[in-house]
Amino acid sequence: MICGYEGKEAKQQFCRKPILMLFHSVTFQTKNLEAQLQFYADIMGLPVIERNDQSFTVAAGNSLLRFDHHPEKPEGLYHFAFNVRPQSIWTSFDFLVERKIQPLELNGETIFDFIDWNAKAVYFRDADNNILEFIGRFNLATSSDQPGFSIADIINISEVGIPVGNIPETLSILAEKTGAGIWKENGDSFKAVGDEYGLLITVSTARNWFPTGDPSATLPISIILGQQIPAFEVGPYRFSGNQQ
Repeated sequence: MICGYEGKEAKQQFCRKPILMLFHSVTFQTKNLEAQLQFYADIMGLPVIERNDQSFTVAAGNSLLRFDHHPEKPEGLYHFAFNVRPQSIWTSFDFLVERKIQPLELNGETIFDFIDWNAKAVYFRDADNNILEFIGRFNLATSSDQPGFSIADIINISEVGIPVGNIPETLSILAEKTGAGIWKENGDSFKAVGDEYGLLITVSTARNWFPTGDPSATLPISIILGQQIPAFEVGPYRFSGNQQ
């Protein structure tokens, strides 16, 4: 069982069954391996698990984040998010600024309040201009009163954006292969599949990534989930299960 405290006051304890869309590791492509390594390891301070001339892997809480060097990577940007200790979402802004990472702004806002999700988020970019997010989900709050924000406040990779041409078909495949269904949605072009511990942000290829005007793009991603499942593919997205 997974236990935590529910609500913004973090007073009501809950326990849930293990979730289905837990990201054990996620692999993206980059043309700029050294610049990405410097960003994630040296600037953000994520621990390096493995590195060589063709790839590197860092620990992002309970998840592994990997970048493979692909000089011919298609143009376009990735979007993914980190679950962080929700009480630290305000100081995560300061953490970024101190490292000269500019938080993204929209209409004068830099800390975004997602009321329907009981969450707040801060967005920023990495060395490839991919759109990253710290998201604090108050339904997953703990009773910790630890001040400030450090890299240890990253819990896991909590969201991975997968633009697709046919959302209903993709949802059907994901439900069949993983057992996960829609958690939240916003019209026909946005379906979040999984739950708050791990979400595939399934969007139409015509949709821009919030909070920017940057268009989504179908780029290769390899995802290893925390459950044991047969390997399968949805377009350029490869899924498999953690065999450990």
